[in-house]
Amino acid sequence: MITNPTELIDFGRSLFYGRHTAKIAKPPVSRAFQGGVFAARTGMERDDNPYPCGTVAHIDWIDGYESSVEVDQAMDLY
Repeated sequence: MITNPTELIDFGRSLFYGRHTAKIAKPPVSRAFQGGVFAARTGMERDDNPYPCGTVAHIDWIDGYESSVEVDQAMDLY
């Protein structure tokens, strides 16, 4: 709920004009995620995930792999 919409608009303008900087949180990137990105970029298959199924590392690896594939597909649109 916005209590004072004018403050929100003013803050948005201050971000636009550079008087404030937006704080963007950077999530930590795991080794497994980086490994998945590397695997996708080097032509490995998604099923080549080296981590045991059901572990956090397994999911991170898949996330990295799929992120890299999505970026490649997005670049193909240009």
